[in-house]
Amino acid sequence: MEQQSLNLSEDFAKPETSIFGCYANPKSFKTWIEPPSLTSPFSWSHLLRWLLFEKGHPKISYEEAEEKLPIHSPKFPDNSVLGATWIGHATLFVRIDGISLLTDPVWSDYASPFLKFCRRYRPPPCSIEDLPEINLVVISHDHYDHLDLNAVKMLSKRFSKIKFVVPKGLANTIRKEVSGENIYELNWGEHIEIPTTSGEEYTVWAIPAQHWSQRSIFDRNKSLWSGWLIEGPKHKFFYTGDTGFCQEEFKKVGNRFGLIDLCAIPIGCYSPRH
Repeated sequence: MEQQSLNLSEDFAKPETSIFGCYANPKSFKTWIEPPSLTSPFSWSHLLRWLLFEKGHPKISYEEAEEKLPIHSPKFPDNSVLGATWIGHATLFVRIDGISLLTDPVWSDYASPFLKFCRRYRPPPCSIEDLPEINLVVISHDHYDHLDLNAVKMLSKRFSKIKFVVPKGLANTIRKEVSGENIYELNWGEHIEIPTTSGEEYTVWAIPAQHWSQRSIFDRNKSLWSGWLIEGPKHKFFYTGDTGFCQEEFKKVGNRFGLIDLCAIPIGCYSPRH
């Protein structure tokens, strides 16, 4: 295969910021439609259109879920192997170049601040106690189906040297559960280098994503959302996070990093399409 010429100076888009400390997708994200809010009344029409005419996801029964998606105890990849194990929704266990990482670890039964709301269809195939050593956690944004504070607390307690890499503005949300020296907060296009126990380094890049953030009625878009690219000595892993189709930014990922060895892309929850 012909070697691709990389553009190491490729600049990623930056989020817009307001005087109130809120983030927003840049205007270059042409397909973005703002979710409904009190400050964006016209966006409610998009929600109603989706609910009435486009949404086609009937609830699955427990029996059908048992048949179509049975729970199996995971067999995690060997430490020397590039591989991934799906835990559920956006939670992946990934081995890459001698380190182990988790994306958006969620183990709770409900993806909501309220009980009995947004209950998960299938339980995790393992407990946090069953996990092998975890070196890194990347969190894409603060929605409850991607940020489980109880899981963060349990992971931090079990693995004292675990590192958490989060988008701008999100560190304060997890600071009560994680030692500050183990939290790294990045804006799009920024990166950090983290040494391994073998003396090598891997690099974590924050990649633009088309999404939004909110955990309560008071903190809409107060923290950023992001994809993540982990660049090891031999391999590259790209986790897009929750994102719409950022055509120009995806092109930049290819231009900047070349061939990606392993990707995690949200192709299951594709509605609304923005």
